[in-house]
Amino acid sequence: MKKLLLVIVLAALGASQSVAQAINVNLTPRQPLTLMGGDMERSAGFLPHATNPQQIADWVYKDIAFTTCRVSFDKQQELIEGVPHFDFYKTPLASMKMVQTARPGVKFWATPKTDYDGFGTENNLPDWIYTGGGYDGGKYDPTKVNVAKFARFLADYLQHMHKNGVPITYLSVAKEWKQVFDAEREAATIDALTALLATPAYQGVPVPLFSGPAGWGVVGTTFFVEDVKAKGFTNRYHGFCAHDYDKPTEDKWRAFIAAVAPTGLEPWNEESDAGSGGPTAGVEPDFTIPLKAYEKRCQWYRQGLRGELFFENWSRGINKETRGVYFTKGGTGTRLRGHYIMQHFANHAADSHYLASTTSDLPGVDTMAFRRGQEIILWVLNLSGTPYANVPITLTGAPLAKPAIARHQWTASTPLPGVETNINRTSPTQFVDTIEGSVIQAYIFTVD
Repeated sequence: MKKLLLVIVLAALGASQSVAQAINVNLTPRQPLTLMGGDMERSAGFLPHATNPQQIADWVYKDIAFTTCRVSFDKQQELIEGVPHFDFYKTPLASMKMVQTARPGVKFWATPKTDYDGFGTENNLPDWIYTGGGYDGGKYDPTKVNVAKFARFLADYLQHMHKNGVPITYLSVAKEWKQVFDAEREAATIDALTALLATPAYQGVPVPLFSGPAGWGVVGTTFFVEDVKAKGFTNRYHGFCAHDYDKPTEDKWRAFIAAVAPTGLEPWNEESDAGSGGPTAGVEPDFTIPLKAYEKRCQWYRQGLRGELFFENWSRGINKETRGVYFTKGGTGTRLRGHYIMQHFANHAADSHYLASTTSDLPGVDTMAFRRGQEIILWVLNLSGTPYANVPITLTGAPLAKPAIARHQWTASTPLPGVETNINRTSPTQFVDTIEGSVIQAYIFTVD
């Protein structure tokens, strides 16, 4: 009998100590978001092939708070040394002008086109700049980069953009090619370019802010940052940027951002997944794609990332690729679900501070929150198919300013722009809602 009573008491204690389903948001600002933008590194040349190119540029750079646009410099600029071919940039320049019309004062970030090497058969740079192998079955050799010639090539590019009224604010001298551009080669190139831009031949051309290495993966970028610090090259940079094609865990993002932290520079992702792609030829991709894309953002920002450039906001006319704005050559661009989610995210994350948020007893649910002034947006993503009813969402640090909270929701069956409804607070610091299964929900509210 005593044993039975003991079991009952212990069970009761366990039940009383169980964690209730809940979401909590701490309103104390954490890291600022210092970058929010889009990308047309590979798609600038295709924008004019739509019947509504300016409208597409407006959708991305007027309707969305994108203040930076990634573009590319290309070896086609001067394949033969001393024989420049700047007409190559005619169409990309037209697209850059459309982006400027949509967003006056937009900042351009130039990275090299490196799909040549990505396909494994061509040099990323003119053969008179990089004379080594690697892309053709030979061996990559950083010592085969002629830094002086590359710096002149880059200076000519910057001058051409400046003369055409689209100056480059940010520059990555390499991208996804650290087999050739190690820390020494990047630093040497930056030094040579900076010196060249100070000469009379390039008078008036602004020196860009350098961010490197635009690495293919987070782990390799972390090693690059550590190498830069060890060799004393930190002062060349404005920030460091990584892509996540190595499918890093959250711990890997933590390590990258921790490596950058002592430098005081910016940790960014300038090629982030918008959650709108796939080989679907314009058919809306499966809803798991945006769900997973934004769940990754929960991890990035939780670890201290300070911003991103959303990759390929519109089609580039390749095979069956689908993007947030889809069109074929001579067709009319239309917006897909990924575009609308990206718009909602960026418009409330730009120039904000990240807020810490936590979940309790909600398997498959992740959250992220941002604060700009007194406005808060809380993102709740449920990657499981399990709905959770009547989940209390509690704020720590300030009360809600108004009774109503706006909720924007996306599921596989909602209209592409999502569905917006209002819910009411249940106390000055709490509201309650059901978290549907397989859903993206964003709550917007103000606090006192």
